[in-house]
Amino acid sequence: MYTQDYDERTTPAKVCNHNYSGPNPSPGRYLCWGGTTDYTNNWDCGAPYAAWYDLLAPYMKNYGILRCPSRPDRGYYPFDANGNPTAETAPGGSWENLRNTYAVNFYAVATNVIWNLASATSCYANWDGRGRPLARFSAPANVVAIVEAFGTCPDIRNVVTNMDCSVHNRGSNYVFVDGHAKWLRISATLNPANLWVDESEPDARACVSNAYMNRLMSNERTRTQCLGQ
Repeated sequence: MYTQDYDERTTPAKVCNHNYSGPNPSPGRYLCWGGTTDYTNNWDCGAPYAAWYDLLAPYMKNYGILRCPSRPDRGYYPFDANGNPTAETAPGGSWENLRNTYAVNFYAVATNVIWNLASATSCYANWDGRGRPLARFSAPANVVAIVEAFGTCPDIRNVVTNMDCSVHNRGSNYVFVDGHAKWLRISATLNPANLWVDESEPDARACVSNAYMNRLMSNERTRTQCLGQ
């Protein structure tokens, strides 16, 4: 429904007023707000923001949809170690509604991508997640849109270990750009076909497959829990 209302375009990963240039969009999340950038190729916030799932909240009517019942306390949390809220305002009047256990595949919301195809760990060289026209996907049924999150960032870009790839029997649930969902082990999203990047970009697909597997192998949690090694 969101894409129908917004000219067949996916949500931004984050919406914000860069560097406090104006009122912050509700709820004004603090965690993983990004750094100060030039806004030519890099559009990360550096200020409190609304995440993509905050933009979808009016369509869902139920904040509980944003929490996986199997591991409901991973991902974005409402209070820091000192008991301070992790956002400016409480969605729907409750700080608990800040919780979220899902992240978006950066590629699915990337307005512009600068590739670093020589990298063995970080193929994305910029951050420009302001939404992607659906017409730019040649095979939307084969591109991951939403994954299960382990960390607090609303998107997965380079640091694939920020997703929870073992929550359901050493696998997790993936929602694709066309709207269908499927349980997969993460290795099946990388080989034999990469499901993180559209098939129209074969060199980028190869880079991301290699880089994501390298990161999964180098992280003890994902190596053992997700890859079984």
